[in-house]
Amino acid sequence: MNRSHHPFTRWKNDAGIGFRLKVWPVLLRLGRPLILARRWLRPHQVALVKVESVDGQPPLAILCSAASQSKNYFFRLAFGGAPRATALGQVKLRDLFRPNLAAEKNCSLVVVETTQSLFAWLKQDGWFFIPTWVNGAVNLPIPEEFLKRDTVKSDFRKIRRSGFEYRVTRDESQFRDYHQQMHLPFIRKTHGEESLLLTYEESRKKFQAFDLLLIHKQSQPGRVLAGILIVYDYAQPRLWSLGIREDGTDYVHEGIIAALYHCSFKHLLSLGITQLNLGSSRALLRDGVLNFKKKMSQTIAGSSWEGFALKIAALTPATKKFLLSNPFIFSEGGQFHGAVFVADALSVERLQQMDKDFFHPGLTQLVIYTFRDEETFSTAALPPPLAGRMVIRRGSELVPPPNRKKTA
Repeated sequence: MNRSHHPFTRWKNDAGIGFRLKVWPVLLRLGRPLILARRWLRPHQVALVKVESVDGQPPLAILCSAASQSKNYFFRLAFGGAPRATALGQVKLRDLFRPNLAAEKNCSLVVVETTQSLFAWLKQDGWFFIPTWVNGAVNLPIPEEFLKRDTVKSDFRKIRRSGFEYRVTRDESQFRDYHQQMHLPFIRKTHGEESLLLTYEESRKKFQAFDLLLIHKQSQPGRVLAGILIVYDYAQPRLWSLGIREDGTDYVHEGIIAALYHCSFKHLLSLGITQLNLGSSRALLRDGVLNFKKKMSQTIAGSSWEGFALKIAALTPATKKFLLSNPFIFSEGGQFHGAVFVADALSVERLQQMDKDFFHPGLTQLVIYTFRDEETFSTAALPPPLAGRMVIRRGSELVPPPNRKKTA
């Protein structure tokens, strides 16, 4: 392959990319007064729904405004099965941030799909902004300290034992086969109704400079099992999407997904690339994809503009159960933090395990919320290095004090 004709070379020399990265933020700042005026004069209208568990114990009620894919995803986390939804009509977006709204609707959680700028404009105390996606970056080659970890060495053993090999192509027919027969089936099977899929035509138009890395077995070079799309249209090359052929899903437990990533690293290093965007993951600290990337030395480096505004209106048993099961990443003041919730007693050993399980490079700190009223372990008692990246708060701080109406 002639490197001078490679997409990476064209991407690196594309002056338009540098122009967009520098000029677009300036245009946004200049347009901010017009945006603010529009928000007051023509406020956003959103559909409001009350969602309740049908047979879940303890019962949970959420006041929600979200689009279909995001709503389905959030409902699966909160309810598991199908909840009961009651439409409450159209309301102004800013009205959803009224302090007493959740109490008026008898809900313990409020979830509003919004953007970072709208959240910054509307928010009050007691709200979290959880990005829909967080983006991660890695430096190549992967540091030796990560390669020596047992989970990574296990991946390499599986790859060698399975005889996985790769080749790189930009052939049109191969791209179509990857998109139709690997990517779409894999995403539908993995995410179901939460899938947000591009058609082949949309994908082909969107990705002009790319490499398609395909995996096959050494014993069957003509049978492609999986692929991953490397896109060169952004500030860094990015692993955009992956897919596994339906008859290749048996190889997941043999390490085929790890093979896609490690072969991509090898290919990009051959091009002289030393920094890579690993793509998007859900902003949930138990998310399998997020933790898979963590073991490859991922640093959380950015997030989607869209996300969820979350307010905890009442610490009911159902609310606590939801929070205990779903620690998350939230954005505040341009930094990322992790929110972790505990109901058992805290100790140095317990906190060290939470640090191992939930802290990701790129987070400023983990905020540990304890639901034990009698908890005596405090931030001041944290040993180094936990004291530098962990803070302990009482769960009662999650619920802002009620808004008292003024009397005449």
